[in-house]
Amino acid sequence: MTIRETGKMEVDFQNCVIENEVVEDITNDNDDDVNGNHTNGNPARKEYAVSVRWEREQAGEIDAVLPKCHALNALCCQCATPIGGMFVLCQHSDGEPIVMAGPLWSFCMFVTCPLVLFISGVFFYFVLLNDEIDLPDWLTYIYLILVIVTMSSLFMVSCRNPGLMERERDMERGRRDGWYWNEQVESYRPAHARYCSECKVLIEEYDHLCPWTGTGIGKRNIMAFRFFVVFVNVLCYSTIALAFVAFLA
Repeated sequence: MTIRETGKMEVDFQNCVIENEVVEDITNDNDDDVNGNHTNGNPARKEYAVSVRWEREQAGEIDAVLPKCHALNALCCQCATPIGGMFVLCQHSDGEPIVMAGPLWSFCMFVTCPLVLFISGVFFYFVLLNDEIDLPDWLTYIYLILVIVTMSSLFMVSCRNPGLMERERDMERGRRDGWYWNEQVESYRPAHARYCSECKVLIEEYDHLCPWTGTGIGKRNIMAFRFFVVFVNVLCYSTIALAFVAFLA
């Protein structure tokens, strides 16, 4: 082999190495999302603005302050993914919750639901299905639909993402948008977002924590909450009114 052929092979080898490096750089750029997170073709998981203290407790850096229902949470929420004081039962690939329970889910399950279903069931059996009480049949169907709608609206409130905010630590972006720094979650927040001490997360358009629904009320479930309040009151007063009519009959 001549010196000229050897030099040509070295040049070809160097060009091949350069081409491979360029291809790798392009692949890596495609695998990086807009925030610089390496995704390997999968959407980057969202980092929600949760309590910094809770994160340190999960990491074992400080002693955890256990809630009163800790034993019940440990028993019933083993398969759930905790986000602060909330529990995700089903989620998208990027970590956004589809079905989740609030910190007071046990009150909703063992108090609110039995209260609505038991009273409605007793009234349905002893009044609406009683042949001795002369009530129109259409009242039975309307009452049954009202119970179903009430329970459905309760589910839409208690098992829905109330509006968890993603963590934003970019000072320039936060100040440009007029956001405020929240020390509990170490994140910038818009003016309408608030930190819920029970949920231990930052919630968009946070209104309040409702024990009857077991979760915080925010942007994404406040409409369902209003429907629930309306329908549960209609159900309550209609039950009282029909019971009074049946008593007179």
